[in-house]
Amino acid sequence: MDLVTDYKAITNENTNNTVTYLRKIYSADNFDEEFIYNINKYYTALSTWFSYINCDEEALNKLLDNILFNYCSLIHCIVFKDNKIIHFLIRNTIESFFRFCNKDIVSKQVDILFENANKLLPIGDNKNMLMNFTSQMKQIYNENCLYIHAAPEKMKLDLNNLLDYQSNQNQDKNNEYLNAKKDFIKVNNAMLCTLLLIYNQDFKRMKLNAQGYIEEAMNFSDRLKIRNL
Repeated sequence: MDLVTDYKAITNENTNNTVTYLRKIYSADNFDEEFIYNINKYYTALSTWFSYINCDEEALNKLLDNILFNYCSLIHCIVFKDNKIIHFLIRNTIESFFRFCNKDIVSKQVDILFENANKLLPIGDNKNMLMNFTSQMKQIYNENCLYIHAAPEKMKLDLNNLLDYQSNQNQDKNNEYLNAKKDFIKVNNAMLCTLLLIYNQDFKRMKLNAQGYIEEAMNFSDRLKIRNL
């Protein structure tokens, strides 16, 4: 991050390397390079953040490692559009993120993690923005829980066999996959914004190139709002 300032070039190179790797182990020809690009983009942004906010407690640092490991798993899931596992990984990422922010690895009720996250900043514009991003992630978390806890409304696929599931002509499957892609982007933007709000002093001590990459990965309008606080 010290010498390279072309942030898109970094992500493009990582994406090309990932696709090359996938072609070596899978017989498929067409990979969702847009999704792979976003996974690489957010992986790099978050791993940069995590290198600055690691704490002394090993169990908490493992939560950060778990998020990055989820992204490595996602790379393989999108080859087959394995929607249930994609939703599980997004859900697991959100929970790991809030456990780290709250320094809480023991709470059984995940709702408490969302509530306590909103208390990490004092009353003011920063807190209002934090509550907004927390709300976004909670909504996506709850939606993804339905896939994990066998909600009937998430069992829409009318399948005869595994080949039918793998078919790209399965419209239900494609719709669920597109929703998962959107959720992934929303969650990552919300996490990056939340980190910037909570760990603003850590952000300021980053090298300028690292700051630039993280800001490039964030939604432009959200980035401006936080800058103007």
